[in-house]
Amino acid sequence: MINVKDYRRPTDKSDTPAFQKAIDAGSEKGGEPVFVPYGEYTLSTVVLKENTNLIFEDGVKIYSVDDLSDFAKDEPITFKRYQDLSHSSYTCAMFYADNVNNVSVRGLATIDMRSIWETENKRAADGYYRGAKVFSLRNVNGLRLKDFKIINATDISVLMGGCKDVIISGLYINSHIDGISPDCCEDVVISDCIIKTGDDALVFKTSCFDNNKIRDCQRITVTNCILSSRANAIKFGTESAGDFKYINVSNCVILNTQHSGIAIESVDGANIYGINISDIS
Repeated sequence: MINVKDYRRPTDKSDTPAFQKAIDAGSEKGGEPVFVPYGEYTLSTVVLKENTNLIFEDGVKIYSVDDLSDFAKDEPITFKRYQDLSHSSYTCAMFYADNVNNVSVRGLATIDMRSIWETENKRAADGYYRGAKVFSLRNVNGLRLKDFKIINATDISVLMGGCKDVIISGLYINSHIDGISPDCCEDVVISDCIIKTGDDALVFKTSCFDNNKIRDCQRITVTNCILSSRANAIKFGTESAGDFKYINVSNCVILNTQHSGIAIESVDGANIYGINISDIS
């Protein structure tokens, strides 16, 4: 097992280099577990590689660095966007992955983004300030996120674009923006999560996020979650270029939600079918 602390150097400004070196080493060894022992850590952007298996010891606390500029910058958008920048760019995040297989992050840790926002509106064309995402995952096949907390996030807590074979369970999210957003994803299970957000708690999307390719959001199961939001607790859309199909939501509690408990929207022409929503309090 690889220990993150073995890669710490006294000259490092944060724990980002240690995490990155440990994750790189685990990937190179075919998925050897990367262990994060009890303690406090500060991170900016860490890239999750092929066969990442990151394990937090109980009680680990991970904090965002003080300066948002230390995170990776938004990647250039080379295609015409039909959605906001936050759902188009992926690289400005604490944990980022793109086109890899088998990523697992688990353990009873707390990830605190510390409510850090942009000090200048670098996304002025979109008319809002944002921070860094927490998990920003594009085209990941075989994704597991389990048992940790995310608090004080100022952009999407878990954004997944084009991901397949996903299991998310036991997360506690309390953030300013969206909670979990499967965008053009397939074969996803989300269970036993508590999500409290300033924007949508659980939001399915079908954005033209990847060079204008239209994909569906399909074969998704959500169960045993508690959701609250200043916007919508469960939402299909607004981005809806591809179809929503075969999505089952059951045994969930919705409370303290300002707009819709459940919103199903075909704004961009999506066909919506095979949706089963049951046992909602």
